[in-house]
Amino acid sequence: MKTPEEIKKGLDICIADKICRDCPYNNGNCDMQLERDALAYIQQLEQRLVEVNKTSPRWISVKEREPRRLQRALVYSPVGNRIASGVYTEVGFITQALMGEITHWMEIPEPPKEE
Repeated sequence: MKTPEEIKKGLDICIADKICRDCPYNNGNCDMQLERDALAYIQQLEQRLVEVNKTSPRWISVKEREPRRLQRALVYSPVGNRIASGVYTEVGFITQALMGEITHWMEIPEPPKEE
């Protein structure tokens, strides 16, 4: 498989009907090879997105899943469109900054590391 830059250059040349001699795929069978490389690159990018989404913080609906007991979390209430921190207990989230129903929560990310 060619590099992402070569794939992009090949696609640009084919889309614009430019002269094939400038194409990194100029070998008489460029269409099939370019298509295979482009699809393989797309699959690599899709896999990276899946991995990033697994590790990235996201808002979780309280209907989907509740946090662990005594877990600190960022919480969201649609009343006033507000975000605050809270602690989850047996009676729900406890927070001083929000009024109304808490519909979503997010794990608090790790603090930045000192360099």
